[in-house]
Amino acid sequence: MYPYPQPYPGTAYVQPPPQPRTPSGLRWSLVGIALIIGYFATTALVGVALGGVLASFQPTMVDAFLAAVGALLLATVLVLILGILVLIFYFIGFGFLYAGRNEFGPGHARNLQISLILMILAVVIGVVQVATVWILNGSAIRPTGGGGFVLDPGMFYTAAVANAILGITIAALVAAHFVLNVRALVAPRHDFVLYVAAALGTATPGVVGSLTLLQLPQYIRVMEAVVESQSGAVLLPSVDPAISLPLILAGALGAATFLLYLWAYRGAVVRIRTGEIKAIPLPPAPVTPWAPMYPMAPAAFPPPPPAQPPASR
Repeated sequence: MYPYPQPYPGTAYVQPPPQPRTPSGLRWSLVGIALIIGYFATTALVGVALGGVLASFQPTMVDAFLAAVGALLLATVLVLILGILVLIFYFIGFGFLYAGRNEFGPGHARNLQISLILMILAVVIGVVQVATVWILNGSAIRPTGGGGFVLDPGMFYTAAVANAILGITIAALVAAHFVLNVRALVAPRHDFVLYVAAALGTATPGVVGSLTLLQLPQYIRVMEAVVESQSGAVLLPSVDPAISLPLILAGALGAATFLLYLWAYRGAVVRIRTGEIKAIPLPPAPVTPWAPMYPMAPAAFPPPPPAQPPASR
């Protein structure tokens, strides 16, 4: 049996320590937060454009009204695509942060473990919110036996209230998630910034939901006219441009909230880059005894046996 290679005498293999993951996580998080700000800013611009369309709109045929807001529907689709990109980039950043959760002490690790649970809960409740609002709004317009439709205004109010309640719950979870991610990394002067951002983000769905309820009667009047004008021969009622205020307010408050988060997260990046706080070096991974590491001594193979003369017949 051939012997295994043996290391050179007096040498020992030292595996380099793993590189910190937290700085990369913070940089990717900054990219995600910047995209979130762009998402909310675009939402506010769509609301402003909708208000402009409604301000110049005169009561006319239903088809003309639908054609006027067609471009806004396309802009809404683009906003949704931007929202998907936001989730992708932010989840990359949080993945790096969670991978390096042990680099700044047990308190930071515990915060990120709780933050992961909060993020999962926010995503699950977000799916429930979309499904609930979609079902309730869809139930507000029901077909009748004669081929027409009937409108139930109460379902629109129920959908608006459910959307506000679930939105506040999601906003509170997201606010706690963003605070816990960097609570142990930011300077004390940035604690106040984090808490203000969390409070503003949590209050935004409630404020927007209240304003939506105030504007909902106008929306219902328009929907009633659309349902009644199945032949396209009924004029739509005039619409106050203020109906777009909830969209504008949601975009403006959301952008302000994440500008504050961007400020605090950038402060954590600066503290790490300047060495104000340093990652705790993690021990290298143990080397398994059955997998010897280089440098190795050449294998000492036994000499071949001497040649034997052929046997005589």
